[in-house]
Amino acid sequence: MKIRKNLILQSAAIIAIGLYLIFNSTGKMNYTIPQFNPIAAQTVDNIEIKGITETIKLYSDNGVWRFNSDNLRAEPSRINEMLSFLEKPEFIDMVSDTKNYQNYGLSEGGYIRVTARINGNTTANPDRELYLGDINTSGKFAFIRKPDNKAVFTTRATIKKMFDISEND
Repeated sequence: MKIRKNLILQSAAIIAIGLYLIFNSTGKMNYTIPQFNPIAAQTVDNIEIKGITETIKLYSDNGVWRFNSDNLRAEPSRINEMLSFLEKPEFIDMVSDTKNYQNYGLSEGGYIRVTARINGNTTANPDRELYLGDINTSGKFAFIRKPDNKAVFTTRATIKKMFDISEND
């Protein structure tokens, strides 16, 4: 009798815990990573990198990337890395959706604004626009956001280093 009573209590406890785990939403991901309109790297013909102190404008001249300021050639390997990222940006995880950008280096004037235009787009709206913030304390991730989305996400830290350049670099 005592064994049967203990068995029933243990079974009830297991069922209760199982139901709690099934219906509890705490800790489950309840957001989606932003999706982008697809663009092909070959169609990008203009990249603007507006840093905290300097703005760099690059343009494609029949497949050769040049600086707008003095028409010098840009390093192809760096441009290819940029184009690869702009084609399909990698947002890894959301870290905030509170519009508190100061902790991530994404407040006004503290981020790198990267825009890309394709096929001669000269409108005020770029085809791709991203804000790159600080690198986290471990040095593995950089903070990033889209201008039309209040959420802050992480991406590879190498992305921040890739776009945080000057013309001399």
